[in-house]
Amino acid sequence: MLTPHAVMNDVLDVAIEVHRELGPGLLESAYEAIIADELLTRGHIVQRQLVVPIRFKERTYDRGYRLDLLVDHLVVVEIKSAERHAPIFEQQVLTYLRGLG
Repeated sequence: MLTPHAVMNDVLDVAIEVHRELGPGLLESAYEAIIADELLTRGHIVQRQLVVPIRFKERTYDRGYRLDLLVDHLVVVEIKSAERHAPIFEQQVLTYLRGLG
């Protein structure tokens, strides 16, 4: 059985390999497709562009966010192609986690 730690290690290995090979400057969608494909070839279950619902006053809206990758139902991957890290990136992932329960 896969652990979140093992899955995270594979995700990081793939991300580093892709970045070393292709470098910066691609669109996030390109990195997403390549990383997802590489993880699939390594035997992982990968969901792309998973809808994360927003809940408000006991109602659920499915037009909120789309998670880039969910790997093995354990690890959330949000891909960014940015020059600098921004605090909003962390808030975005926390919002996904809340939405996924």
